[in-house]
Amino acid sequence: MATVAGGVLDWATGLLIGWVLAGVLGITALWVVVLSDGGGGLSLGSRLVLAVGLLLGMAVAARWIWVMGTNGHRYGAATWTVWLVLLGGPFVIASLRLTQLWSWHRDGAA
Repeated sequence: MATVAGGVLDWATGLLIGWVLAGVLGITALWVVVLSDGGGGLSLGSRLVLAVGLLLGMAVAARWIWVMGTNGHRYGAATWTVWLVLLGGPFVIASLRLTQLWSWHRDGAA
């Protein structure tokens, strides 16, 4: 359990909270983009916020896979399969929706 010493959060706890919040923002952005049919009807500012959220979520997913592969534990095939399925689908969908958001930005749709 993390402790707060003197009213200040320790570095590791703050970093963990930051990663969790980035993951929440990424999942939220993914849901908004999917439910808004790619964000085509949204303003430029909204699409940029969604793009940043998607990039944050993709960074969190990639970091988790990196941590799994480099932290010294030897995870079995079942564990890797579960995490790749859980993170792979949203990662691919986010990549596709990010290209959609970019193409609408590039084409000048506002």
